[in-house]
Amino acid sequence: MKKIKSTGSLRVLGEFVKKFHNNDNVLVPNPTWANHIAILEKSGLKTDKYKYYNFINNGFDKDGMLQDLSNAANGSIVLLHACCHNPTGVDPNLNDWDDILNKISEKKLLPILDMAYQGFGSGNPITDLNILFKFNEAVVNGKLSNFMLSQSFAKNMGLYGERVGSLSIITKDSDESVRVKSQLEKIIRPLYSSPPSHGSKLVEIILSNETIYNQWLKDVKIMSDRLNDMRKLLFDKLKNDYHNELNWDHLLNQKGMFCYTGLNQDQVSKLIDKSVYLTSDGRISIAGIYEKNVDYLANAINEVTK
Repeated sequence: MKKIKSTGSLRVLGEFVKKFHNNDNVLVPNPTWANHIAILEKSGLKTDKYKYYNFINNGFDKDGMLQDLSNAANGSIVLLHACCHNPTGVDPNLNDWDDILNKISEKKLLPILDMAYQGFGSGNPITDLNILFKFNEAVVNGKLSNFMLSQSFAKNMGLYGERVGSLSIITKDSDESVRVKSQLEKIIRPLYSSPPSHGSKLVEIILSNETIYNQWLKDVKIMSDRLNDMRKLLFDKLKNDYHNELNWDHLLNQKGMFCYTGLNQDQVSKLIDKSVYLTSDGRISIAGIYEKNVDYLANAINEVTK
């Protein structure tokens, strides 16, 4: 494991697989965080998209994803969002993850898991690790040879400016781990040499002090609950106050900081004219909603969707 934020860890992992993996094609979800493609391609990798989001019902396209993984060349790399998918907020459930893991194993794909919002899915950082436990078990049982993990603690520890995160490569045995570590060090040396220490020392304090650690768990739950409360508040405004006839269930089903609203580019443009700013694909930041602006937001969405 190396201490480095998610963006940097993905770049290091990209450099590593480009050098040592026999396939340089990475499958990324459609859609995905825009910087994913830039980071991976800057590492010399090629990217293709697999189906992930159902643009009709604003939910998870499980069948489409499994089909695209089935069609992938054996040994391809696949990028996965561990929880609170950015930008859609749509996550597979644990049973879905079992099917995804089976397909990854069948096709001998190399998984890279990106986890930037640990704790925002369930409200508990440990519960959100259930997906990783599944992947760990798959390595132990020989179902996977290994997998890679990129983690960021910028959001759930409030240390965005400190660039706190880590990269991990889970291998089949300790001998392979030693070899992997030595090669990672060679890759890291000309990229950034050594990470900043202040953020990791703060994290060490949080995780090593039981009182502070328990307070952190409570704080993460508060942040997660607030996001869910804002989702419900916007949903209630649209359905009960403005009686909007569209289906807004996805507001409640999606998780994390972001939401794919289902609004099209024309509707987004009209919202911008009303000083409501969101990306052209209809993504909004749930964290930017609060009690004093939710009515204005709901009214504006209602007006452009009539």
